[in-house]
Amino acid sequence: MSRPLTAKEHFLVTLLLTGTAYADQLLPCLSEQRVTEMGDGSMGSVQFYPPSVNAERRFGDAVAEVWLKDEDGMSVLVTLLVDQHGQLHELDVWKVDFSPTVNLQIPSCN
Repeated sequence: MSRPLTAKEHFLVTLLLTGTAYADQLLPCLSEQRVTEMGDGSMGSVQFYPPSVNAERRFGDAVAEVWLKDEDGMSVLVTLLVDQHGQLHELDVWKVDFSPTVNLQIPSCN
């Protein structure tokens, strides 16, 4: 079931988009985005479903990535991906020990 971005996800995607070639196009419609949680063992990855894209979607480009720490001290790589049409595709969250994310430590968001 799709849902809106959480406040933390919205902040993180904004952080990753800012200063990229995709910022002008994607930031203004970020609050309209719907996502579904991915089966990643509760690490926190979500897939986007932009309202304007109905065709079959596939990976297009990695927009930005950042290394963060989880509350338990483990490193987490967060990557923002767009599809072949330049629309938001995934917010990929990968925790180095593959355990569930407890509480990502995002600068200026905690």
